[in-house]
Amino acid sequence: MEQRLRDKDADKGQGWKRKTDISLTVNVCTAARDIEQSLFPHKGERSIKSLVDMSNHCMMLADVLGALSEATEIISGEPQH
Repeated sequence: MEQRLRDKDADKGQGWKRKTDISLTVNVCTAARDIEQSLFPHKGERSIKSLVDMSNHCMMLADVLGALSEATEIISGEPQH
């Protein structure tokens, strides 16, 4: 997952941080559709790529919604600034 994000950051930067939660939700739903299409029937490498893409879109959405900083606070016990 991390490598796919780094590859995309090199091309596009972190523009996703400026996207709306609705736009990112659409990306998650699109990735879910891609997973469905690649898993049935199973298409190997494409299936794995689709799963990684969806997880990254979910992390982007969670970050924009502030859930990642909350999770970090819970894990570390310290407020994140």
